[in-house]
Parts: sequence; structure tokens; C-alpha cells
Amino acid sequence: MSFCALLFSLAFASASQIPLTVHDRATEDQYHHFEPPIRHVAVIGAGPAGLQYAAVLRDEGFDVRLLDRAPGPGGNWLSTSAVPIKASFPNRAIKNGSYTPDVPDKLPLVQEYFEGDGGLSLEYRWREHWNPSPVWEHLTSNSAPFFTSLPETQYPADIEWALPQSAIRRHVRSYASAKGLNANDEESLHVTSYSTRVEYIHKAPSSHKWTLYLRRLSLTDNTRSQLRAEWWSEEVDAIVVAVGYDSTHVPNIPGLIEWAGRFPEQVYHSREYRRPEKLAGKNVLIIGASVSASEIARDLAPHVRSFSVSIRDHERTTYMQRRSLRRLPSNISHIPEIASFGTIPDDATGIQELDLHLLNGTTIRGFDEIILATGFVRSLPFLADYHNSTIKGREEPEVDVHPIITDGSHLRSLYWTGHYIPDPTLAFKVGRPWTLGTYHALLLARTWKGKARLPNEKLRWEGYEGPGGPSVFDGGFGTLGEEGLRFSLSFSTSSAVDMVLDSPPRHIALNRKLLVHLNTEALKFGGRLVAPWPVEGREKFVYYAEQAWEAGYTRSENFTRYENVPESEWNSEVPDVTWIPEEW
Repeated sequence: MSFCALLFSLAFASASQIPLTVHDRATEDQYHHFEPPIRHVAVIGAGPAGLQYAAVLRDEGFDVRLLDRAPGPGGNWLSTSAVPIKASFPNRAIKNGSYTPDVPDKLPLVQEYFEGDGGLSLEYRWREHWNPSPVWEHLTSNSAPFFTSLPETQYPADIEWALPQSAIRRHVRSYASAKGLNANDEESLHVTSYSTRVEYIHKAPSSHKWTLYLRRLSLTDNTRSQLRAEWWSEEVDAIVVAVGYDSTHVPNIPGLIEWAGRFPEQVYHSREYRRPEKLAGKNVLIIGASVSASEIARDLAPHVRSFSVSIRDHERTTYMQRRSLRRLPSNISHIPEIASFGTIPDDATGIQELDLHLLNGTTIRGFDEIILATGFVRSLPFLADYHNSTIKGREEPEVDVHPIITDGSHLRSLYWTGHYIPDPTLAFKVGRPWTLGTYHALLLARTWKGKARLPNEKLRWEGYEGPGGPSVFDGGFGTLGEEGLRFSLSFSTSSAVDMVLDSPPRHIALNRKLLVHLNTEALKFGGRLVAPWPVEGREKFVYYAEQAWEAGYTRSENFTRYENVPESEWNSEVPDVTWIPEEW
């Protein structure tokens, strides 16, 4: 039996472990030591990931502060009929992509706003502050309930596999309530702060503390005639960033800015889409070919007079890209990529009579509305000290401060554990929160408690996977690319099965690394062992993926095959992956 297989079998044994007392002082300097001890941790973001971090860290004895700009838990799954403010055309600078940080000179500060102050409505101020979810009313998940669920929380037994967004919202809020992390829960009042936006985080070179600069917006009474903004700061020992892609991306197509500026109700980003009835009887163009494009198209199909989709002409290398193309409605017309949006005459009253020029040289017109399903980027404006937009792509220039955010496509300077390499008191969510969230939260808790070792900074940089390393995996869940081994994207195979089973190993997946690391450290320092994903879940997943995603996507043996891979192959060069925000 391999060492990994032994650990997995031990994971099902008794949770009571006897700490090993042997201490090798000769190797002590190989590890990072957190001094002073970490006690107070802030978690930024209360979606499925952030809720698990907050719950686990609190259960592990930390003083936790959970912060989210929305009025309640759920992240993107806190879906409402409220529409986000219009996406920026062109894209905003990454440093203030999702909002412009607002930090007064003196804190604390309270300011009250009335309708029309500064030329802004109260509704606009409110939506700009919390940025309503991009999830639309009829959205259904592309993952089934048994691997889109949070610990100790169940969906109804007879719920369909394609989960409606309302069911996921209730599921996440049920978890938050069970853990005492919901809005207005009495026991959560000292832990959670909703409707609170993190404007800036800072750590002085001589300090062991992080300072968070916060802004909360709230109604002053039930008349909705006044808003109160409160600014203050808090200090913590460590921070977990559990926020994902937070800012819209629009392509740089000539003329698009002018069209969107002149006719903002007719040209808009997919995050503003809510209900198909608004477009009933219209001729609609969707720009994009990924998940949001195909699913919005399916939602619109029974309602529109006619509609088209503009798709880039390139090979789809992932199962989800191919799935999205297959799911486009049969009555949608496919048009080539758009070369430019035509000139707008002074007397134009809408986009219906304006010309769209295509790359194939033809010109079309006649659309009532255009939806840009072109994806999102990471901006995380509160990380101003760790932004560097002069760095392009995946280059690694010599800089004084190692950046975390550059072009918004990925995170940088992170160890595979999610810790920021120069200062591991700052950590980021990694992997898929539904299946990895509690594992990763436990890893952070044990590391900050001294119950799991973290290599010193030199070794962390030596093990650095490159930009996006711990967040972007070549293979999907259940393939060897994520569950077992990592592969180069430069393969030339004829089927998904070939890619999954026959490609050469490149890198051990995050799932395995987390599990093995947690159990190895538990055997040394004491603590319960954790179990891998249950076998019955794996079997369901394989069947679901075969039916709902792509034939030959995965096999049951992929979940266990990697147990025989020697440790010498756990780490190797990570392939360069070209990032596409969302196909268009």
C-alpha cells in the first residue's frame, strides 16, 4: 500500500490522535514561525468559500471577523432582482475595477446622504456600494447538488440535478444560519459585518498587525429617504481574501464605447441581465460563447423575435467551452466575430439602424439590444499596495513589492497553500470552494496555530507555481488534471478520454496536496485526520459528468489512480496557460 493510500485509510479511523513529541531542531529553520501568535483573523467575502473559512477558523479558536459588502451572506448566490450599476465602457483601471476605494483622512466618520446629493440617487449609491450579484432569475447550475453543497447542509431529497439559483441561495443561507453567520443573527453580531466594503488593507513594515479600512452603508430609518455611511478601521493579525472575479470585462472593439455610451439601455454587460420578459419580441445579439452566453441564450429563446450570437473562431480546448457551444439554442443564428461598431449619426434614436462590421467583411444591422457575455476579472481594489498594472501577462520582472494583482486575469505571489509568499499572514481562497473550502480553511487554521508547518520564505519561492498557480488548474474536477495529476495544455489528442488518461503527468493536484498535507501534519502534531471525497459521491459525479458535461470527461478510477504516484513527481513545472476571461 502506498503512503498516500495509507493516509487515506487512516482518515477513516478514530479522530483521536496522540501527538508525536519528536522535534528535529536541526531542520527548524526550514519553517516559518508566526510571531506573535495569530489570534484575530478577518475573512473578506461571505460567499460559499468565506462562510466556510469563518466557520472553521472560529471553531478552531480564532477571533473571527467576517466582512462583506452585500447585505447578507451568499456571495454571487445572494441573487436579487436588483441590477448592478452599468458596467464601464471601456474597462476601468484594474486598481479600481469594481469600485473606487474611499478612505477619509480622519476616522471614524459618519456621513448621511439624501436623495440627489452630489447628483446621485440613494438607489444608485446603494447599488454601487454592494454590487448586486450577476446571477439572473432563471439561472440553473452546471453542477449537481452532491458536489455543490456545503458541510452539514442538505438540499431537499428530490431536488433536480440542475439546481435553480434560488435553491443554491437557500442552501448557502442555511449553512450561514447553522453556523451563526447570517445577517441579524444575535450570535453573529460581533463576528459579521454585512453591507461593509473593505476599502483598503495595510500593514506597516514595523507592525505585526493588519489595518482594515471599512465603509458600511445603511438606511437610517424605514422611510428609505436617507442613507448613512460609516467609516472606521480595525486591526487583525491575519486576513483571508475569499473574493473572486469582481469586475466586468468588455472587449476593446472599435466603436463599442460610443454605442454603449449613447444607448446604455440597449448595449450592456451580461451581469445586468435579469429576466427574459424584458426582451420579449425583440431582436437580440449576444457577444460571447461561454457559460453566461449559452445559458442566457437558452433563457431568452422562447421570448425573443429572433436572436444571434457572435463567436470568435478558435479551437475550444476545455470541456466547458465545448459544452457551452452545444447548449446554444437551435434557433439562434451564428455570426462571425465583430470587427467594429459603426459610426453613429447625430439623429440616431437607437441601435436598430446602426451597422455592425464583421471580420468576414460583411455588415449587418437590425438589433434591438446587445448583451456582452464577455466575463469578469479580479480587481480587488482594497489590495492597492499589491497592485502593479505595469506587469503584463505572466512575466516576472524584478520589483520591490511582489504584486498580487496585475492585469486581473490571475493572482500572483501565492504559495500553493494560498499564503502570500512574502507575508503568510495574508491568504487567499484556492480551488473550488464547494469541494475544497473546509479542507483549505482547516489548513489555514492549523498553519496559523502552529499545528501544520509552512516552509520558510526561501523555500516558498522555490516552490512557487507561477502566476495563478494555486487558483487555476488545467483539468476539471474529477479528471486527473485536478484530482490527480496536472497536464500541459499543449496536447494533441482526439478525445477528452485521451487527454484525461494518457497525457504525461505535470503537477500533483490541489485536492491531493491539501489532503496529504493535512494528514501528514496531523500525524506529527496531533489532530483529527480528514477523509477524501466519499466514494458514493465520486460515482454520482462520473455519471453526472458523462450525461451533463461531456462523454468521456472522467472515470471513477481517476479519483484513486494518483495514490500510486511517487512523491518525487508531486511537484514539476507548471505549463503556461493563456487566459481568456470568458469567450467572446
